[in-house]
Amino acid sequence: MLGRLRFGTLGSRADVHEDIDRILLGCVVTRHVWTVVLGHWDRLSWVPTVQHTLAGWWTGVEVASRKERKNPNTAIALVCWSIWKHRNAVVFWCHSKRTADS
Repeated sequence: MLGRLRFGTLGSRADVHEDIDRILLGCVVTRHVWTVVLGHWDRLSWVPTVQHTLAGWWTGVEVASRKERKNPNTAIALVCWSIWKHRNAVVFWCHSKRTADS
């Protein structure tokens, strides 16, 4: 999934204030990631907007029961972790803005 995307603006613009909400939800690339991932789950209504905070969006994801909450929580955590790892590789280790398998 991440391998097909270019992280052209992720962590590379000095004029944009970066915080966790922008990095994981608000930038153009990560919004596209969420749209694709949540589209595969048939949950486009869960796609975060640029106005969302991570905590506000994540806790606002509605599921049918408490038991069913485990799967979205795990998946959201894994997507966030993947985005964060890639961003750090680009910013701190000068890796390509594209992932290795692209």
